Amino acid sequence: MNANNYLKLETVKQLSNIYIYIGIFISMIMGGGIIYSIHSLNGPFDFQNVIGLYSSIIIIVSGIFSAKLFAMDLQYGVIQVLFSDKKARKNYVIVKFIISLIFGIIISIGCMLVYILNGIVNNQNLSMKIIALIFIHYIIFSAFYSILIHFISLFIKKAIPLFIITLLLILVIPNIVSMVLKIPNLPNYIVEIIINIPLYSLPINIGFIEMSLSQILITVSVTVLLLIVTYSYINKIDY
Repeated sequence: MNANNYLKLETVKQLSNIYIYIGIFISMIMGGGIIYSIHSLNGPFDFQNVIGLYSSIIIIVSGIFSAKLFAMDLQYGVIQVLFSDKKARKNYVIVKFIISLIFGIIISIGCMLVYILNGIVNNQNLSMKIIALIFIHYIIFSAFYSILIHFISLFIKKAIPLFIITLLLILVIPNIVSMVLKIPNLPNYIVEIIINIPLYSLPINIGFIEMSLSQILITVSVTVLLLIVTYSYINKIDY
């Protein structure tokens, strides 16, 4: 199967799953709750609270989607069939990465919609800069965790451990790192290194769309590096 046909097949297979859109809808409902609170109950909130609550659910949905991209192929032995030759393996890496980018666009649209709806309903200013940052944050989030989990799956070839590791990376590790940052008299250079590590900066800042330029550039660089390493190393893995 050539790359184009495989991309079409995987796009339909992965992105036609109804549970993805149920997760996005639930995330939008959560954000809509804040919109209602501002409008009808005079809640002391702004757009960051709206998109922040949206992100609290959608990052879990994104993590599960990223793990599922590879876990199901491993679980059902599909990967042994797909990896019949070296070219097929490299196509696999690229196709899965493209799908993660498409998924990032989809979940960013959900966030944009609740942001725009809040601006209209509650007469809060809308900013093209915020819309652009939402787009960037969610694409980076999806791409980074997808390629990271793909890299991990080269060595951990079981579905359940992949799902567990994914949730730990997104939900547990950032909180542990946050506790480390509270250690008294922690050197500034250590703090600076930690806050720029994608495993911390992405899940912590995506809620309020607050990644700095340096954090974005570092995350993009690490994502590209992981993609190159995975693309180069996958032919050496025995399935």
